[in-house]
Amino acid sequence: MTYIQRRSVSGFLFLLPYAVSFLAFIVLPIVVAIYLSVMQFDLTSRESIRFVGARNFAEALGDTYFLQALWATVRYAVLLVPALLVAALGMALGMNAM
Repeated sequence: MTYIQRRSVSGFLFLLPYAVSFLAFIVLPIVVAIYLSVMQFDLTSRESIRFVGARNFAEALGDTYFLQALWATVRYAVLLVPALLVAALGMALGMNAM
């Protein structure tokens, strides 16, 4: 094995832990969430798992409680993020002035 080949293999070996972690903690949960979001489960029996597609999303968007919760989440994020940024900037400026 030449030096360039060894270097290439060692690069992939150093990348392997990150790739496995990325697949296990980022990609796999996203795939499972997508799968669960398009299926309908009846928790009383195993045989009643069926594909419903976007019907789950249509039902959620038609539900008044979901829309209220979505609106509350949007307001929370719109108000909290700028407030946290201003507070963090103020603390950073205060620490820098010492």
